[in-house]
Amino acid sequence: MALYVLASEKFRGAVDTRFHAYQGLYIFVAWLLVDWVVDPWLRFLPGRKPPLDHLLELGLIVIWVIMLVNTGKGRRYSLPVFGELAERSL
Repeated sequence: MALYVLASEKFRGAVDTRFHAYQGLYIFVAWLLVDWVVDPWLRFLPGRKPPLDHLLELGLIVIWVIMLVNTGKGRRYSLPVFGELAERSL
């Protein structure tokens, strides 16, 4: 959905909408990094695998839900790292 918003001519002037689309896109990229990099790396650790990848994924889901709720209420909610990246992308 974020890619549609960013590519659509309809949302070219909607700065807040584009901001949240970029922020959501960066959260998705973080999810992919956890899934493709952290999880395989943890598999090579000897012994019992710590649940770090699951905790990171849960944290990203919580952040995503908080962002959705605030956006639905019409508030511009800027996350610490993702918000800064989204601001630069605008």
